[in-house]
Amino acid sequence: MMQAKNIGGRIVSWEVDTNTIRLLIPWAARRPERLALELQGMALPVFQTHLAILYDEETHSGGKECPACHEVLVFWEGIRCPRCLRTVPASRGLLAYVGRLPTPVGRMEGDGPRGRPSFKHMYRRLLAGGQQALWDAYFLTVGNQVYFAPPVLSVLPDNCPHAQPSILFWDSYFEVLGIPREHAYTRGGLERASLCIYANWHQDTLAVVLQQRIIPRIIIDLCLADLAAVGQLYAALRRLGTDMHGVYNYIGKPRLSQAFKQVYDQYVTID
Repeated sequence: MMQAKNIGGRIVSWEVDTNTIRLLIPWAARRPERLALELQGMALPVFQTHLAILYDEETHSGGKECPACHEVLVFWEGIRCPRCLRTVPASRGLLAYVGRLPTPVGRMEGDGPRGRPSFKHMYRRLLAGGQQALWDAYFLTVGNQVYFAPPVLSVLPDNCPHAQPSILFWDSYFEVLGIPREHAYTRGGLERASLCIYANWHQDTLAVVLQQRIIPRIIIDLCLADLAAVGQLYAALRRLGTDMHGVYNYIGKPRLSQAFKQVYDQYVTID
């Protein structure tokens, strides 16, 4: 499986070193067929920005970094830095992926942003507020189209697939959206939020988890951010008879999701 990263305007590509993954990660050595399924799923176009990395399970600090330039290390002819090409001695860790999950939110026109209220609100608040770094971390622009693309760290457990992966968003995700932090749990004392995925774990691949649980979660959060942007989030929740903690389960039920849509459409206009 090939992977690539844009480093200073230069595309660097490499073949994922599955031998090193099996050497450093016990479950991958025991279950090479499962490893193949995980790698195959994460090679889908929707995950083209996601890189397979070695996660530091001792410090929970995230992907192990190059000691010279602090770029995240990847599985490339061992453990290598894709920026300075330095190889680093291999050590045990967890298989993880880091990347971004884009959702279209609007477009730029001559007179400013158009699209979702949350997008226009975030555009004004972040750029006018001098928070360019946050804007760059959470938004991608292709032509005049703008995508909300939060960074996400997905960590496969050491007993994969018998336990679910940890899907980690930075706490700034909620700050950027302007909504409360719900159905999220602190991981390792860091400023990262581990999202609730399943009531019952079905041993799905990471790609399935991201497609069926996390991308829909981002879309729901954007809807809640739209309501917050027009000042009607809590009025909408009161009308639905739920709260910020219960609204995720509420939307997950077909009959109730239609009720949510009706209330949402009364408050929100997308231009």
